Amino acid sequence: MILFDKRVSYVKKVTNHCFKRKLVKWFLFFSILSLCKTLFVQANEVSIIRRKCTSFEVKQHEYRERFRKLPTFRYDCEDPYPELDKMHEEISDLEAEMDKLQESAGLFEVNVPDYKQLKVSDFLAVPSCCGVS
Repeated sequence: MILFDKRVSYVKKVTNHCFKRKLVKWFLFFSILSLCKTLFVQANEVSIIRRKCTSFEVKQHEYRERFRKLPTFRYDCEDPYPELDKMHEEISDLEAEMDKLQESAGLFEVNVPDYKQLKVSDFLAVPSCCGVS
């Protein structure tokens, strides 16, 4: 009877040990699976941010071409100030969009171009003598 009890306790120990090993294996499997899902979501978000950067680059270039053709900076322009105000608002909107893009890119460690043209356009549209910064 004692021998039988020892065998039963041994079987219980082995079974319990095997169950724990299987539990650990399943835990590791689901951990790796959730990590893969997270990496997939991160890679998807990085590609979305890069696509937004490209789109913003195109938008900035189009605005710059439109900016260069405006008659506001010509000598024969009758009333340039309303146009300057409108340009300042458009540039402020573009800068706000650029800041959002840089913030989201910083979260996912994506390199974003500097967008120097936008800063130059802002410098030209709002001269320092106007007192607007």
